[in-house]
Amino acid sequence: MTASFKSVCVRVAAAAVLIALPASAETHQASYEFRWGGLLIGESDVRLTTDDDSYRIETTFRTRGLLSLFSKGESRASATGDILPDGRLVPDQYVSEGRWGGDDYRRMIRYDDTGRVAGIEQDWPEEWLKDDKREPVPEDQQAGPDPLSLLVSAVSGAALPGGVESDRVWRSFEGRSVIDFRVRCLDGMDEVPESRHSPIAGEAVACGLTSEIVAGKPIETEKERRKREKREAKELAARDKGHDDERDGTRDADLKGLRLWLQRDEAAGLWLPIRARMRSGWGTVRMIMVESELSDSATESATSR
Repeated sequence: MTASFKSVCVRVAAAAVLIALPASAETHQASYEFRWGGLLIGESDVRLTTDDDSYRIETTFRTRGLLSLFSKGESRASATGDILPDGRLVPDQYVSEGRWGGDDYRRMIRYDDTGRVAGIEQDWPEEWLKDDKREPVPEDQQAGPDPLSLLVSAVSGAALPGGVESDRVWRSFEGRSVIDFRVRCLDGMDEVPESRHSPIAGEAVACGLTSEIVAGKPIETEKERRKREKREAKELAARDKGHDDERDGTRDADLKGLRLWLQRDEAAGLWLPIRARMRSGWGTVRMIMVESELSDSATESATSR
C-alpha cells in the first residue's frame, strides 16, 4: 500500500505550460490531510514562494495513524528555478529526501541554464534499487520540469489549460523515469461541500489526472510483468469506477484516474487543489485541504527576524 499511496501524494499536479505568477514576492502555504476510510493516514504541507523572476516550492509529508503502524515515514522535497519574461519556468535544482520504513533516501537533480539535467546525485537503499530496477532514460529526455516545478506551473495557470473536456499532456523527469501526466477538466463548476475535517469548500472545477511512464520503465521478468499488469488492471478498474458519494463533488463520474477539485484563489493568482480522491484495489484515499494562507514574503521575512 505504501508505494501506491506515495504516488497518490505526488500526483496532485494538474496542468499548465505558460504561467502568470504574482509580480511581487509572495508566499502561499497550504496544509492537507490524507484519509483512508475516514481515518487520518497522512499530513502534508506545501509552501510556494515567488517573485518577479524566481520560484521556490517546498513540500513535506508525514504518515499518521494506521499507516504509521505499517510503514512509518516522512519525506521532504523542494525545487527552485527561474521565471522567464514569457512566464515559462526553467528549473535550477530539485531535491527529494526522507525516511521510509527505517530507510533513508535522497536524490538531487541539477539543471543547466536551458533546463536540461546537468547532474544527478542519488543515495537510495540497495534493496529499493534491487526491487525497482529501471531501464535507462535516453539523454535527450533528461530535462525539466521536475514534478514540483510542474506543480508550480499547474497551480499558477491564469486559466485552466486545454479547454473544457479535452485532454492535455505534460511531461516530467523525476530522476529515474519520464512520466506523461494527462489532465481532463470538465466544463462549468462543481459544488464541493464542507467536510467535518475542513471548512474549505465551494465552487471548484473537477479534473481527472492519469499518468504513464514513457521512459525509464521497470525492468521485469515475464512473471513480474504479468503480476504487475494484473494488479494495475484491478487498480485501474477501481480508479475509473463511477462516482459513489457526494463528500467531494458530484460531477466526476466521467473522469478517469485521480480526481481533483481545483478552486481559484484570485488574491494569490492560483488554482488550488482543495480536494482529491483516488481509488485503488485496497480502498479510497482522499486528500482534503485544511488550511490555506497567503503572505507577503518581505513582510513575513521581517516578522520572522
